[in-house]
Amino acid sequence: MNKFFYKLYKIIVLWKVYLLRMLGYVQFFNLGMLLYLTLSDLTQYGININMKIWFIPIMLLSVILLIVGGLIEDKTKVFSQEMKTRTERNPQMMEMLKILRKLENDR
Repeated sequence: MNKFFYKLYKIIVLWKVYLLRMLGYVQFFNLGMLLYLTLSDLTQYGININMKIWFIPIMLLSVILLIVGGLIEDKTKVFSQEMKTRTERNPQMMEMLKILRKLENDR
């Protein structure tokens, strides 16, 4: 029975990883939908915009800005500090670090 739950656990974790990966792509789709809604609402404010011409370039510009933002975050080491903070808050990682420090001190 224990092996069954372990296999079920591994399957659930694998599917969770797949879902999280797909959420990244869904967010790009969501960005496109929000852009479309924003551009279509501009006509209410007297701004006449041709959606067929402007949607793709603005969408590409948005993706490029997201990539540049990610690069800036990487160069300023914000991501590294975030991972370090997450590791420090992870109880399992802290337990492993405590064991490693104990092994180093016992030498």
